[in-house]
Amino acid sequence: MAYAAMEGTWNSRTWYSELFNAAGGRAQAGKVIYKLQAYDWKKKSWMSGQDLKRDLTFLLSIGANHVAYYPDDVHRDRPDVRTVSSILSGNSDVKREDRPKKTAP
Repeated sequence: MAYAAMEGTWNSRTWYSELFNAAGGRAQAGKVIYKLQAYDWKKKSWMSGQDLKRDLTFLLSIGANHVAYYPDDVHRDRPDVRTVSSILSGNSDVKREDRPKKTAP
């Protein structure tokens, strides 16, 4: 799991680059799944869809083959499916006509 925010890093690109290299870089990219956090447990808030997309895109750009995120709250559209689905491998399967109704936690 690659949870930069939980590690207290302010420069996620440097942190993810170091993690990618420590995991074997491009030579091992097919064997590693980088799972990023979508929820900040310290702040008790969801990461923005744009921030998550930025980090996922960065990992893909340096050579990661497999990326994911956790957690996912499909009932509250967290993270925003329209933002992150555009870069995920199953993006053509993600279809949401309307946003779900608001529900109490």
